[in-house]
Amino acid sequence: MGPIWFLVLYLLLATPPSVLAELQQETELRHKQPGVRLEIHHARGHGSSSFNATHLLSLSDLLSRDEERVMALQSRLVISKDTGGTTSASSSKEDPAGQKSINIPLKAGLSIGSGNYLLKIGLGTPAKYYTLLLDTGSSFSWLQCQPCSVYCHNQVDPLFDPSQSKTYKKLTCGTSQCSLLTEATLNKPFCSRSANTCIYTASYGDSSYSIGYLSEDLLTLAPSQTLPRFVYGCGQDNQGLFGKTDGIVGLARDQLSLLGQLSSKYGYAFSYCLPEAFTSSTGVGFLSFGESSLAASPAYKFTPMLTDSKNPSLYFLRLAAITVAGVPLRVGAVQYRVSTIIDSGTVITRLPAAVYTALQQAFVSIMSKR
Repeated sequence: MGPIWFLVLYLLLATPPSVLAELQQETELRHKQPGVRLEIHHARGHGSSSFNATHLLSLSDLLSRDEERVMALQSRLVISKDTGGTTSASSSKEDPAGQKSINIPLKAGLSIGSGNYLLKIGLGTPAKYYTLLLDTGSSFSWLQCQPCSVYCHNQVDPLFDPSQSKTYKKLTCGTSQCSLLTEATLNKPFCSRSANTCIYTASYGDSSYSIGYLSEDLLTLAPSQTLPRFVYGCGQDNQGLFGKTDGIVGLARDQLSLLGQLSSKYGYAFSYCLPEAFTSSTGVGFLSFGESSLAASPAYKFTPMLTDSKNPSLYFLRLAAITVAGVPLRVGAVQYRVSTIIDSGTVITRLPAAVYTALQQAFVSIMSKR
């Protein structure tokens, strides 16, 4: 297959760093609740309390991990959907219109060993909050979970203890949620016959993985906004390059993703704005679900999200041109006709060689005249 493009949203476009993923028409959202909005903070910004210089990733580490992720996403596009899965994949407030929205911090993870962005969500009854990676390139959500039967890496928050939640429940092998794991994780579930418990495997292209109990519990986005029976993984063996995060929130197109599970309340639409570390006094961005995602400022520009039959869960777009100082690159239209993935977990934007060379030459030409 041809080369795949990987675009980092806040680096690629000349518009503000916001992305809208609409999976259905706006008319299908009208019967849903107005929306939910989660705050995003950069971990190295003024709003962060978790910065620790000893946990910073080097540039070479970031690039190495990025390359592994790109290779994994590429492999997913050449694997037939009929193979049955693979073992390597990757505060509430009122707005001026009176609609409710929710803000929960999302931070960049450099300070705790990750090049990606973080958010805090509440889990259990009573709710306790956990720091999770935001990932549009995967569908399944999980966090490290006591008793950590095999292994749990160090994390920034206390481990989730299911015994302390009044609403926690392990899901059995015969549940519909267990049968959805193959599509959500690209791995077939395993059944613990002695306990009749559904076991998930979430594996990633850099050989990282999480294995544990398929579970459900009360999800809290803000004190007034909750989702009963949120399905996620209670990780008992979690190994790999997760930094000191507590786990992962999957936002890809799938029934078990956070987006899919919130769709009954807010519809199939979300947007996010990634904060910068040092240019803002607050360092706040947002992750928004529902109709509020559509009510953007005129300053924002939107483009339709596309699907690819080789992997319908990922987000694609069709790029028409790249300009430097208002001048289009001197490349033919055919050079743009390759699959282009929008992925929050990929740090570096990647282009085909011909387009990259033209972009480099145009940039050098402009900068040499200044």
